[in-house]
Formats: sequence, structure tokens, C-alpha cells
Amino acid sequence: MLENKLKINEIACAIKYDMADEELLRYNPCEFQERVSIYMENLKIFVNQYPDEVMDTVFEMAVAIEAKQDEGYLWIDHYDYRGEEYFDFDIFSDEIMALINNIEDKEIQLRLFIGFGALANESNYLSFSYENLEIEDKREVLQYFDNDSPLNFYYFIKELLSFEEKESFLLAQDLKRVYKKLIYIYLENDKKELAIKIVEDLLKERFDVEYVEQLVKLSDISDERFRGFVRKAIEERSYGSFDFIADGLKRVDNQKELEALWKKRDLYAYYTYLEREKRIDEIFELLKKLPEKKESFLKQNKEAYPKEAMEFFNAQIEENLRTTGDNYYRAIADALFQLKSLIDEDEFHLRVERLKSEYKRRRNFVAILVNRFG
Repeated sequence: MLENKLKINEIACAIKYDMADEELLRYNPCEFQERVSIYMENLKIFVNQYPDEVMDTVFEMAVAIEAKQDEGYLWIDHYDYRGEEYFDFDIFSDEIMALINNIEDKEIQLRLFIGFGALANESNYLSFSYENLEIEDKREVLQYFDNDSPLNFYYFIKELLSFEEKESFLLAQDLKRVYKKLIYIYLENDKKELAIKIVEDLLKERFDVEYVEQLVKLSDISDERFRGFVRKAIEERSYGSFDFIADGLKRVDNQKELEALWKKRDLYAYYTYLEREKRIDEIFELLKKLPEKKESFLKQNKEAYPKEAMEFFNAQIEENLRTTGDNYYRAIADALFQLKSLIDEDEFHLRVERLKSEYKRRRNFVAILVNRFG
């Protein structure tokens, strides 16, 4: 017995020795992984006799390896055919799970499995799933569940929990992460007023379009309050608020006032809104402030603005004719294509032939014109 404990200590010392080898960690992460795998295999011999000692050694090693990873060790790019070399935490996680699965005492096995789950929950690298341990009845793990348990533990056994237990656990978490789960269980248990309160509390803390959308689904808010939410989304230029604003404008009175505010606060978003609503006359007016949008607009609406389109694409042709190079030649061909539907067919072909003749020394240019227009 003592001899086996000494062997576990020897393995622990060997692990610490390798963890202190900077050259190994920095330049040979795969070799380090091979050594870890050997240590894990050797520890398997003792895991039933000394499960806590073995798993303490493994968990300490996992924490130390992760710390080295964060310090920039255990990864190297060879910049050649070998590519990247790194320590694979998925392999390591599987090896930890194999050790746990090898424990014959089911009570100890379950306790150490839960310990691994807690460790993995704090880790940025270890992979873990509660589904990896085969148990006949999930109720066996309930003794390890409390409000400090990881979320994935909650998801694993939530069907065994009462409404009160679910509510207590979720309220102890970061509300921004779990509020949708809370809303679900409140609605499931005919407690809609509590679901509304959750969203109202979140909105008091911070305005977010996502919270507003949840509130709109849950309650009949007044038109005045909804208008205030649309205004707030415009003023704050909230992330992901475009659809909410665009759809919301159709519900409010005095839409023009809020549109003017949106135009002032976020011209690009307002331009996209006008595109979605197909309000091309207003879009055309905005091109004075957004000249970079002019080309794409005229390509899509050249029939509605033939004079402006012809002026724009003719100017592109003249500009690009001043320079040689295939990119410029292709740009000229693209501009010609845009003009094709705006002028008489015979006139268009005459213009192409004229360009071929006038710039015949630019053989690549002529070839591009022939390829596009014959």
C-alpha cells in the first residue's frame, strides 16, 4: 500500500519536473502531451486503490497546464509543412474521463466526476459533458446540485427539479444569461407577471432592444411607451436594433419625426431602411451625402434615373481610359454594360466598335470588349 502511494508521489514529482521544463513546453508541446498520456495511463493502475489521491494529482496537473497555456506555452507554429503544434485539451479531457470511468466505487466515481465538472466549468480549455458518465438514474447526482452549480449541470438535471428549485437556481445566476430560461419556466407555470417583472428589471438596469422585444411579446404596452422604445433605440444606436426600428416605425404615429432623428443619428442605417422600403426618390437625394453609394444605386435604378446613370457611367469610362491595365479595362466593360439598356442598340455597338478601333494597340482591352460584347 505504502509502495503504491510512493509511486503516485513519484508520478506527481515527474509531472512537476516536466511542468518546469520551459524548453519542453515552449518548443515540444506534442512530446509534452505524450508524457502526460503516459502519466495518465500509469495513474490508472492506482485509481481504484487511491481515487482521491490520483484525481487530486490529475486536477492539479490540469490547472498547471492551463496556466502554462495562458502564459503562451504549449503552442508553436512551425511555418512549414508541419504546421501548428499544440497541446490538445480534448485528448487530455478524454483521458481524465477515462480515469474516472475506471473507478469501480460508484459513489466515489460520481463525486469525482462532479469535481471534474466543476473544474471544467472554471476552465477555458477542458471539455466536459454530464452525459459522459453512464448512470442508471439522474437522481443520483441531485445531492451535488445547488445554486452554485454550473449551468450545464442545471440543464442536465432540470427535468428532475421543481419549479421552486429551478427559479431559485436561475435567480442566483447572471440574469442577463438566463432570463429567457426564467421567462420560459414562469410562462410554463402560469406566472406571466413574474416574467414581465424580470424583463422590466433588466430594462431598468440597461436598455436593450432584445429586452424590449421580449416585453412586447409578454404584455400590451402603450403606443406612447413603444414609441419611446423606438426613439431610445435610434438615439443609442443599439446593436442589432435595425429590424426593431424599421418595423417599429410602421407602428408609431408621426413616423416622419423619428425617421428624421434616425437620419441624423445613423445615416447609413437610415439609407438601408429606405432601400428596404424601396423609397428610391429619397435614396437618390441622400446620395449627395453618401457618394460612395451612388454606383450601386444607379446600377439598380438606372431606368428610373437614365440621365444621371449615363452621366455617371460615361464619366467612369472616361476616367478609366486614361490608365492602362486589365482592372481598368474590365471596369470600362462593366460601365459599358450598365449603359447598354439606356441607349439604342445600334448606337451602343457603334460605340464599342469605336473603342476597339481607337484603342486597338491595347490588345487586352480589345479582347475584353470582344469577350463581353462580341
